[in-house]
Amino acid sequence: MPEEWGIYAYPTTFLLDAEGKIRYKNLRGKRVEEKVAELLGENLNSD
Repeated sequence: MPEEWGIYAYPTTFLLDAEGKIRYKNLRGKRVEEKVAELLGENLNSD
């Protein structure tokens, strides 16, 4: 069905931690901000 509508790819996002590990994927909107703040907090606490 997607090909019938000209859709060949789906938008995907990956949020990585300070070590480059994928922590979250396919976040949208406010959830991106929340998880970025969470990861930044983890990084600050580990110093």
